[in-house]
Order: sequence, then structure tokens, then C-alpha cells
Amino acid sequence: MSKKPLKFPNNLNLTNYEKKIYNGNLKKFLKNKPKSFVKFYHKVKNLSMLSRERLYNIFDCLNYIKLNNVKGDIIEVGCYKGANLALCRKFSNKKIYGFDTFMGHQKPNANEEDIWGNNQLKIYKKKIPGIKLAFKKLKII
Repeated sequence: MSKKPLKFPNNLNLTNYEKKIYNGNLKKFLKNKPKSFVKFYHKVKNLSMLSRERLYNIFDCLNYIKLNNVKGDIIEVGCYKGANLALCRKFSNKKIYGFDTFMGHQKPNANEEDIWGNNQLKIYKKKIPGIKLAFKKLKII
């Protein structure tokens, strides 16, 4: 993710404050997160289609499950390349099941954007080449 301030599409109708908050988050997000998550994030950031905020949400949910003794297993549907499963494996002792077609992730449309205006096809194309190399180096499972 770029550290340059993002330019948001007008149709989002974001206030200047909302734009400032998100751009500030780009620079400071990992600074106040647990070191265990930050270290893990740097290993898998190119293996997941999720943003660091969404990966942290999974991490936070796993901590909630552990602290509150929530019963049951973990299931992920649509595993992509397995980074989110690796996150669950790293930070949880529960059984983890992943379901996928194993036919690959469908390419996003050329005009598909997330809420912040990031082009999803551009992100997809950027992440695909480094995945095989990164998996060889990844030793977290």
C-alpha cells in the first residue's frame, strides 16, 4: 500500500476529516499493534488479498475467541493462497478448515474498487507474481 496520500473518488462523499483519518492511518497503523501481529503481517502481506486492517481484524477476532473461550472450529471459505489460514494457524489452537475451488481467484473487474478507491485489479496483478516465491520462504505453519 502506498504511503502517498490517497485521492478519493468524489462519489464516496467523504469529508476532509474522513480523508485525513484514512491517510493518517496509512502511516501509523502498524505502530500501535502487537509485535507478534506486525511480524506476521510482514511475512504474509503479499500472500493475502486482504488489507492490513482486515488481517488485523482476523487477529483481533482470534484473540477475542481465545479470551472468551468461544467453542467451535474455524472455517474459511475461499482461501485464495492460504495466508488467512496461516494467520489462524499461527494465533489459534483450534481446528481450522479451508474450502476453495483450487481453480484460482477470479480476477477483479478493471473498474472494481474498494471503499477507499483502490483499484482491485491493480492490487491483484501486483500480488500474483510474488506469491510462489514468498511461500517458499514462509515458515510459519
